[in-house]
Amino acid sequence: YFFDAFKETLDKAGIKVEGAAEDMFDFRFAQDFRQTRDDGRKMYRGGIEYHLPVGWKRFAVNVKGAYDDGDNAWLREDESGWAVAYHGTSKEGLPGILNAGFRVGSRQKFEEVAGSGVYTTPVIDVAQHYSKPTVLRGRSVQIVLQLRVKPSAINPVTDPKAHEFEKKYWVINQPQHIRAYGVLIRELPLGRWIPPEVMVYGRDHPGNREMLTALQKEIQEQEKQLR
Repeated sequence: YFFDAFKETLDKAGIKVEGAAEDMFDFRFAQDFRQTRDDGRKMYRGGIEYHLPVGWKRFAVNVKGAYDDGDNAWLREDESGWAVAYHGTSKEGLPGILNAGFRVGSRQKFEEVAGSGVYTTPVIDVAQHYSKPTVLRGRSVQIVLQLRVKPSAINPVTDPKAHEFEKKYWVINQPQHIRAYGVLIRELPLGRWIPPEVMVYGRDHPGNREMLTALQKEIQEQEKQLR
């Protein structure tokens, strides 16, 4: 189901996937975190705490040997490897990332304190707010990218005026210091999804009211579609 759903996401975004699933993913390293419970243990990658994607199913992208002249040191699970981060995106944003990698956008909120760059986060519960659920093969699903980022390239948002939600962002100034190595998927009804703007500014913010009204209509349409 996963690969079919992933292909359908790309098809809707204008990318045709040719070849077998095994050409894109290494299913030997697939992991299912849907029944995982946090037992308090801490893990680290690149000397930085690694937060497991609890509640998600992970599929490993075939990236071994793809960087640094075949040196896979960045994938190590110790202090010499790169840190783990997450990036949520819409189906409209996915094609650009997969075709050309990450790009630095303009007019970024925390550019003065962290520089311009790509926004990531070590916490999947933050990243998922940027992945709006979409219906694929009769299920409402979210897709989030799992990344490795160079530890020395991480610029956390420390602006005292930032919301607590925003202080969980990592800004990576150079896109070459980010590498997608996993795709995460889970089922989530649109009605349970909270846009990131609401997390930061609240439901009563004037700029969010129109968006939430439109979202409510989408929720009703999705519920009809899934009956």
